[in-house]
Amino acid sequence: MAWLAAAVGFVMLFWQPLATLGRDWWTDPESTHGLLLFPLALYLAWRAGLRVDVAAQPGPGAALLVAAVGLRWLSGLAAELFTLRLSMLAALAGLVVFTWGARQLRHWWVQLAGNVIQLPGHSLFVTEACSGLRSLTALIALSLLLGGLGLRTVWLRVLLVATAIPVALALNACRIFGTGFLVYFVDGRFGDGFLHVTQGWALFVPAFVILATLARGLERLER
Repeated sequence: MAWLAAAVGFVMLFWQPLATLGRDWWTDPESTHGLLLFPLALYLAWRAGLRVDVAAQPGPGAALLVAAVGLRWLSGLAAELFTLRLSMLAALAGLVVFTWGARQLRHWWVQLAGNVIQLPGHSLFVTEACSGLRSLTALIALSLLLGGLGLRTVWLRVLLVATAIPVALALNACRIFGTGFLVYFVDGRFGDGFLHVTQGWALFVPAFVILATLARGLERLER
């Protein structure tokens, strides 16, 4: 039951960053993608499985764990949330290295007004949430999932993830243009509220089709 003791100790030590991370995923509109990405990451790690040549490395693993605990203590004193969460990730990496070695860690790791548009009678402000950052995060997560499920070689997975960047930029540019067009020529309500949010979600359909089609083509290239 050593794994159970390690799990209980991990939760007790890193309860604060775990709780705040879960709260942000649940309440912050900019972070809700974490509710989807976390179980997907666990699934991809489970699907990847253990390497056949795993070998525990207690020395490096213990050193990484000690460093993570030290960082946890210092960041707790400073009440600095980012380093608190960073120490949690470092501790997870240390546990993997301690139990299965650095090769297993690498095996799982592969599976990481300028904004104001003036229109006659209207002013559209492109917020950070609509500037492409949120859609880029979601599309990168989608490409990671498609690559992890269907592609075997690392460079093709990297290519698929890299493709998500121009896809997000192009579709977001189309969204901004379309919003301006609809606000000016149809109805100003298209610039905010439910109609505005609906436009954003609708663009994920062609984005998914583009990335899924590319992933399918890369799968055939691997054969």
